[in-house]
Amino acid sequence: MKFVHLAALGALLSQLAVQSAFAEPAAQVQTRCFQFSGRPAKLLQLRLIDTDDDNETAFVRYVGSKAWIPLVLSRSKETPMADSGHSQLDEEWLEVVHDQVGGRYLLSMQGAEVNSFEYVGRKDGARTEFKLAPTPRGVDPCESRK
Repeated sequence: MKFVHLAALGALLSQLAVQSAFAEPAAQVQTRCFQFSGRPAKLLQLRLIDTDDDNETAFVRYVGSKAWIPLVLSRSKETPMADSGHSQLDEEWLEVVHDQVGGRYLLSMQGAEVNSFEYVGRKDGARTEFKLAPTPRGVDPCESRK
C-alpha cells in the first residue's frame, strides 16, 4: 500500500514539473492612450508587454484602425533617480511595417509615470509628440472610440 502512495505521489510531482516546464510566462500589460500634441482628437494607443522571463514587446494602434503595429525594443537605458526612489527608463522602440522599420517611438518613464512619448519618422526625421489623453470619469478614450 505504501508503494502505491509513493508511486502516485511520484506521478503527481512529475506531472506538475512537466506542466510548469511548458507553462507560458506571466505577463504584465500596460495600455496607455495618447493624443497627438496640437491635435487632441487624434488618438494613439500604446501597449507594453513585459513577461516574467524578461522579454519585452510593444504595439501601437491608431484609434480607428483595427491593426496593431508591432514595435521592437532597440535601446533601453535605466537611470536611478535619487530624489524619487524610482528609476528613469528611456526606451527606443522601432516600428516594424511590412518587415521594414517605419520609424522610432521614444518613450521616457519614471516608475509608472510617462515623462515623454514621441515618434520620429524614418524618411524625414519629423517628430510627433504625444501626451497622455485625459480619462474623464475613468473612461479610456482610446477604448471608447474604437
